[in-house]
Parts: sequence; C-alpha cells; structure tokens
Amino acid sequence: MSEYQQWDLAMSLWGLTFSILSLMITILSGYLVVAYMIGSKLKSTQVAIINFIYIGVSVFFLLSLLEATLGAIQSQQLAYEMSLKKNPPPETYQAFFVFGFFVIAHLSTLWFMWTFRKDNISTES
Repeated sequence: MSEYQQWDLAMSLWGLTFSILSLMITILSGYLVVAYMIGSKLKSTQVAIINFIYIGVSVFFLLSLLEATLGAIQSQQLAYEMSLKKNPPPETYQAFFVFGFFVIAHLSTLWFMWTFRKDNISTES
C-alpha cells in the first residue's frame, strides 16, 4: 500500500468517524425529546422497550466510533512512518476521550429519563 493510499484510508476513516458522531448526536437528541415530551406518560414496559432499543443502538454506535477512530489514527501513523518525515506526530488518546464523553452523555440521558419519570412510577397500576 502506498503512502497516498494510506492517507486516503485515514481520511476516509475520519470521515466515517464524523458521520458516526452526527448519528450519535441525533439519536441522543431524539431520546431526550421523547423523554421530555412523553416520558412521564409512558408505562414501565414502554420505557423498558425504548431504553433497550436506545442502549442497543448506542452501544453499537459507540463501539463503531471507537473502532473507526482507532483505525484512522493507526492509518495516519502508518502514513507518517511511510513518508520522508522523520518525526511522526505523538500518539493521541483522542478516541478514548470522545468515547468516554459519549458514554457519560448516554448515561446522563438515561438518568434524565429516570428522574423525569420517577414521580409517575408510584402512580402506575
């Protein structure tokens, strides 16, 4: 694989990373809108189904985000090593920070749904 192909692969993976980020923000926003608008009116089984789907989709996108970001960083490092430059950039932990941020964000949305609904749980029959 040539240096150009390695750079092209790295940039394609960065593009994929940003596409996954936009999808995750969309899913997170949609869940917050549902939690705010109708969260208190839902029954426990409905909330369990919504949470199950939300957690499943979120875990899939979080793992996809981590894999794409790590692949982009690895391809970028290899492209630097293939070039005539002697000093590749330092290794970065950016993927883990983004992953950690979105894990905390998704857990916060689940907490928001729980606190928004907790008054309704005791009145359900």
